[in-house]
Amino acid sequence: MVVDIGGGTTEVAVIALGGIVYREAIRVGGNQFDAAIVNHVRNLYGVLLGEQTAEHVKQSIGSATSAVPRRSTRAVGRSVGDGLPRSIELSNHDVADALVAPLKQVIGAVKSVLENAPAELVTDIANRGVVLTGGGALLADLERLLYDETGLVARIADEPATCAVRGAGEAMGRLAMCPVD
Repeated sequence: MVVDIGGGTTEVAVIALGGIVYREAIRVGGNQFDAAIVNHVRNLYGVLLGEQTAEHVKQSIGSATSAVPRRSTRAVGRSVGDGLPRSIELSNHDVADALVAPLKQVIGAVKSVLENAPAELVTDIANRGVVLTGGGALLADLERLLYDETGLVARIADEPATCAVRGAGEAMGRLAMCPVD
C-alpha cells in the first residue's frame, strides 16, 4: 500500500503485480494542513498567519500527534483585533491539534481502501506495511499516527517529495528500451 500525500490531494493505493488494484483519492494534502494551522492559530490566539508562515511552522515543528516531547517556534502574524503585527510561540502540540481533522480524513481514506481491497492483499499489507510518499509524508510522527489508528507499520520512502517523479522517469526509461512491433 502506498499513501501519497501531495499538496492538494492524498492518494491511497494498493499495488500488486505492477498495477493498481484499488485506489482512492481525497482532496486533502499539505495545502489543507497549512490552512488548518492558519484557522487553528486564528481561533486560539487571535492571530492571522500567512500561508507561507503556516507552512514553515508545519515543516519546522509540525507533528501528527501530541504524544511527543514539546517543541516550539515563534511565528509572526497579524492580530485579528487591531491589525498590528504580533509574535506568538507555537508548539508541535498546537500543530497536532490543528491537524486532527485533515489527518482524520487521510486515515479514513486508508481504512476505506483496506475495506475495499481483496482480502489476500490486506494480509500482505499487514505483513509488509505502508509506504508514505509525497511532501506530506515528512510530517513528523505520521507513521506513529497511522500505526495507532490502523495497526499498520508505515515507513517513509526515500526522498518522499520527489520519489513519484523519479519512479515515473525510471519507468519511461525502461519503456524506451522495449522494442515496438
